[in-house]
Amino acid sequence: MNLPTILPYAAPLIIGGVIGYITNKVAIKMLFRPLKPHYIFGFKLPFTPGMIPKERARIAKEFGKSISINLMNKETIEKTLLSEEMIGRIENSIQEFFDKQKANGESLRTLLCHYVKDEQIESLSKTAREALTTQIHKKLTESQLGDKIAKMAVEHVASKIKGSQIGGVFNMFGNVIDIIIDALTNSVQDILKKHINEIINENGDDIVNEMLGNETDKILNTPVKELLNGKEETITEVSNGIINAYKIIVNEQLPKMLGAINIERMIEEKINEMDLQEVEKMILDVAAKELRYIEWFGALLGFLMGGINVLITLLC
Repeated sequence: MNLPTILPYAAPLIIGGVIGYITNKVAIKMLFRPLKPHYIFGFKLPFTPGMIPKERARIAKEFGKSISINLMNKETIEKTLLSEEMIGRIENSIQEFFDKQKANGESLRTLLCHYVKDEQIESLSKTAREALTTQIHKKLTESQLGDKIAKMAVEHVASKIKGSQIGGVFNMFGNVIDIIIDALTNSVQDILKKHINEIINENGDDIVNEMLGNETDKILNTPVKELLNGKEETITEVSNGIINAYKIIVNEQLPKMLGAINIERMIEEKINEMDLQEVEKMILDVAAKELRYIEWFGALLGFLMGGINVLITLLC
């Protein structure tokens, strides 16, 4: 068979395939193009702009609504964030962090400087120290520490006097020493507790703050590995505390956060703000393979339609 003989039968198949391919390719292109409406003599040309530019507002609204309802809802997020896999990942990350720090010769201050500025460390240290100082001072004041110290001091001095040579001399005259000490105890104790309580009330903040300040600096300048050495139980408690805090945030705070954020509106606005060419590129990048299949499927349908046409011609 020569070309003139084959051509009448092959041409419809080839032409049908080409037409199907081009038709689907143009249809896909018309999803995005043209970006703006075109006019001739004041009349808007049909199919301008393309479907996505024309319906972008509606698509953005429906897209935001769909994501808000199906993907960003409380149940879906909690199921993902509180899954065994996610909790396991967090636990592994915490364990890896502490394992690494057990061999870290850096000081705690240097380690913290990797994450926050030195000024922030000093500010946090100062704030924590002041808060702790206030609490300790308050507890000392409420506990009437001056009364206890005064009582202990007087009792200690009294016992020393009774056991001394002076006490022995007075004991020769019966219980004279007991009478004298008892007479002095109350007045001396009242004077002592008054002055001690005044010192605590007036200077307690400075005393406690100075003690805590020295300890804070000492801790910050200690190598991390020394701070963690032998602290396996503490590390486990800290790890569990972090996991529990994470669960509380997801269970209690996440719903409040989602309630405060209009996810549907946020996504809708973001899509509407995007450049249309950027949207086109994003969709084509994601669905390039599938769109290519559609183009070739059009070619296949055109080829088959051409084949049917040839078959009908032969049968007739």
